[in-house]
Amino acid sequence: MKKLSGVILKEILILFRDLPALLFLFVMPALLLIIISITEDRVSNQNKIPMLLIAPDTSVLKQDISEGLQKSHFFKIKNIRADDSLAVENAKQDIAEGKYQAGIIIPADANQAMAKHAENLVTLSSTNPAAMKDSLNSKKQTACINIFFDPAIKESLKYSLINALNGIITGIEIKVMIKKYFSSLEGVIKKQLQARMDSLKQNDPSVGIPNSPIKDEINRQVCKTMGNLNINKMNLKIPEFPWQPQSLLTLNETYANDRQNLVIKPSVSQNRVPGFTLFAMFFIVLPLAGSIVTERNEGANNRLRTLPVSYLTLMVGKIILYSFVCLFQFFFMMSIGMYVLPRFFDMPALIMGTHYFAILITAIMSSLAAIGFGLLVGSWARTHAQASTFGSLMVVILGVLGGVFIPIYLIPESIKTITIISPMRWGIDAFIDLFVRNDGLYSVFPNIACLFSFFILSLTITLYSYSRKK
Repeated sequence: MKKLSGVILKEILILFRDLPALLFLFVMPALLLIIISITEDRVSNQNKIPMLLIAPDTSVLKQDISEGLQKSHFFKIKNIRADDSLAVENAKQDIAEGKYQAGIIIPADANQAMAKHAENLVTLSSTNPAAMKDSLNSKKQTACINIFFDPAIKESLKYSLINALNGIITGIEIKVMIKKYFSSLEGVIKKQLQARMDSLKQNDPSVGIPNSPIKDEINRQVCKTMGNLNINKMNLKIPEFPWQPQSLLTLNETYANDRQNLVIKPSVSQNRVPGFTLFAMFFIVLPLAGSIVTERNEGANNRLRTLPVSYLTLMVGKIILYSFVCLFQFFFMMSIGMYVLPRFFDMPALIMGTHYFAILITAIMSSLAAIGFGLLVGSWARTHAQASTFGSLMVVILGVLGGVFIPIYLIPESIKTITIISPMRWGIDAFIDLFVRNDGLYSVFPNIACLFSFFILSLTITLYSYSRKK
């Protein structure tokens, strides 16, 4: 019992001897909990998906669709006039670049085309039911609404938007069709009742006598029948209601970036694999920072100082070694996306596109940024506990801010402003541009420059920290 008490006392002394590590053990999880909780709560309750609605100002469809989407409290609508061709092209470009997740274009003649087709269906329903059914199955006369998606949009969000639009379109179609149908139905019923009146006149001549008591009674009965019409008792022929989903309006789905349709089909793999690849690469902080701490605490640094080798050379050696480790992680994760996911989990395979040189440069810069983060943590931490606790939790936080777990466009504005500080976001944005939008090296150069600048800054701080300890 005494030995056990001594061991426990020793562990307590070691634990409280490293107060920063103990502090991080409580502070960092609390910070992670706060960030994720706020993000998820805002995503589900407050944040709205930005999208464009491009239509003439006088379009009734524009008003109905806009109101329907806004009632869902999930979309933030920006209206653009469809008669401004330059604005429409700029809107498509903004969608392709990810500034908006989707854009709906309503043609100027959509209202007229929908009303005309509705009238035609109603007329055919009472005159030629067979032709009416053929017209319902044919989409040639329907008005077409175009919807453009950001190639990097999540599949679940895409289908949620399509389902919401289909529901709104169904409501619009039923409203228009009911109005046309019952307007026509009144005429059909009156025509059938008039035919019965004519039959009564032929059988009873007194019906045609002006102001006769019999005619007055018939008129009263007709008015009563029209007010309380019982179709079954009257044995009237009621035309079929001429409607089925998307019989007046159809959705034409496409992606805003036409180039990607030639090479890449956006999928969940395209959006998820880059994020978790960066997430894995940044965990290089654990062995890298640990090696720096071990060399310093065990006196290896003091022995290395006696050799005619500069500290920069020692750092370059670490950078080269761990760069190969990070690149191995990158190709390993890419292999999982291309072969493991489709083969064993029935998921779409990762398609990397054709810009292989840009992909390699981005992978190298991402590796250097991850190594720079490891150097920062290693130069600051004093113990393994500090390095492992702070490093691992910061990787998770940077992953949340970088869009690994939640896409950037779903993060609320109050937090989105600070996501720009996450190196993971720079790398993820670059890979998504390459994998999903099929952009080239020029388009991802700003993100590559940010990754390399972060590495240079981290290396500079590390060397400065080392020089001050001499």
